[in-house]
Amino acid sequence: MLNDQRTKPQPGYGYNEVILSASRWDADLPWTIEAMFAHVDATFAMNKEIRRIHRAFTAQFGLNEEQSPPLLLFDPGNQCGPFTNLPDDA
Repeated sequence: MLNDQRTKPQPGYGYNEVILSASRWDADLPWTIEAMFAHVDATFAMNKEIRRIHRAFTAQFGLNEEQSPPLLLFDPGNQCGPFTNLPDDA
């Protein structure tokens, strides 16, 4: 699947996810979450919701700011750097 994605045109700029065993990921939470992100086309309300989810996740696992996964902005059209920090005003 991943090899096909590299050689064949894909909708969504070729972005893809791989789904793995949930039981293993659940057992290793919160460390299995490396980042959370909002899409560049998300509305202010959507970004507000991802911020709420991020705060809830951080609180649920008792993480400090350094331990908490970064909150990013995903721009699939930016081939050089599709992930940047989510601005406070987004």
